[in-house]
Amino acid sequence: MTGRGTTAAPHVPVLLDEVIGAMAIQPGETAVDGTFGAGGYTRAMLQVGRDE
Repeated sequence: MTGRGTTAAPHVPVLLDEVIGAMAIQPGETAVDGTFGAGGYTRAMLQVGRDE
């Protein structure tokens, strides 16, 4: 286990499209990313509906 403050490669969510598609988030709905780590899934969840 590494200590805090070390330089590490950023986490890349490899199943991002699959997860967001499976969630089928609709504008106005509330969704929670209970895994909030590096924020990749959260950023994608917040983007749903903005790209339309």
